[in-house]
This record gives sequence, structure tokens and C-alpha cells, in this order.
Amino acid sequence: EAKNFDPEKMIRSDDEFEVGRGFRMFSGEYGTGSGRPRRIGYLDLQQLRSAIAANGIDFLFLTKADCLLDYQKTQKKTMPVLKVVGGATEVAQLRAPSTELKSASSFEKLPDEMKQLIGLIEEQTAATVLGVGVGPHRNALLVRDGILR
Repeated sequence: EAKNFDPEKMIRSDDEFEVGRGFRMFSGEYGTGSGRPRRIGYLDLQQLRSAIAANGIDFLFLTKADCLLDYQKTQKKTMPVLKVVGGATEVAQLRAPSTELKSASSFEKLPDEMKQLIGLIEEQTAATVLGVGVGPHRNALLVRDGILR
């Protein structure tokens, strides 16, 4: 896919489909065995809340959060998130992280933009975000202190 398309150009497009395809190329979202491209879309907090409720989930880990920095390359420099307000779903545009997440030495030192996203996820889903992946390696998982005892 990257041989035929320019992800840098795509991510700056005003076409949301093109932006999603660009993100897929940047973040390597392809099937492990099949190599098929995975769909990239908005974080839908209503769907996430339903999945959490149906499966009795208490804690979440946000993986590949370091890829959210790529939203700085978009026209709006924001992350679109579908949230529920008064029973209706609306798109919230959250500021994209402006600094490398892997520079955070602990969960508490994540950039304010990530803290805002985490707060919205917790508010909308009633689950606690326990960890955030800030890089591709196992040691790049920041875990919130004082939650598990």
C-alpha cells in the first residue's frame, strides 16, 4: 500500500477516508498472518462502553497511544472521538498530543492531551485506564500507580 500511496499526503487530506488510510500505513495496521489492511476509524466511546458492560471489564490498557502523535500532521491537529451527550452521539475533537509520549517517564507525566483523552474515556465508559502504551516495546507500557493493590 505504501508503494502506491503517499501517507504523508493522505494524512493531510480533508477526506477522512484518506486520513484513515494514511494512519493505517503510519501505524502498520495490517493483519499479522494475512497482511490484510485493518480499518481505522474514530474511537467510538458508546461501542466501547457497551463492550465493557457486556464483558464485565474494570480496567483498560490503551496500546499504540504513541501513534496518536500523528494527528499533529492532520489539518485540524485534533483526534476525533465519538462520545455520548444527552443520549445522542457527537464528535468531540480533542487536541492531539504535541510531544512524544515515550518521553513520559510515568503515567502521571503523560502530556495533558493524553490525560484529557483518558479522562473522557473513563467518564464515558466507567472503566479505569490502567496503562498506556507509549512505544512498540514491552517496556514502553506506563502503568498507573496506586490502582491495583
